[in-house]
Amino acid sequence: MNSDANCQAVNAYFENRSLSDSSLTLTMWTVRNRVGRYHNQSVCDAVLNALYDDKGNVIKDTAHYSWVADGKQHKIIGSNQKDMARFNAALSIAKNVSKLPSSADPTKGATHYYAVWSQDASGKKIKTPTPWWVNSKDMQFLFEFEGNRYYRGW
Repeated sequence: MNSDANCQAVNAYFENRSLSDSSLTLTMWTVRNRVGRYHNQSVCDAVLNALYDDKGNVIKDTAHYSWVADGKQHKIIGSNQKDMARFNAALSIAKNVSKLPSSADPTKGATHYYAVWSQDASGKKIKTPTPWWVNSKDMQFLFEFEGNRYYRGW
């Protein structure tokens, strides 16, 4: 990942590729809203924000995105990708989102979200545990869309 648009596309792809383009867009805005906070000086910094050990592996429970925690940040999206068309759509959306003014943010400043439901290894729908940060007094619930709950805080 070497550009903000590419980092946005990869993140949205791994986070919400089975959802609508609108969900991909919302995912990208939450990342964009993190830039400039803490050590997130770029979109790529925000996406890959985690603590890493000396071998480059993510230390448990420090990544902001599940796919980074799972080590997929080392996976190359290319011709072997099962859903290259979906990635290309995400890249197109990311390029558009990067050009928009902050006032166009449809999330109203959301910095966090989580999926209420996920799938287990057999494909069965299961309720996702509520992340610890939801109960922070600094987190404000904003809305729910396509099974993701969006929050603003920190």
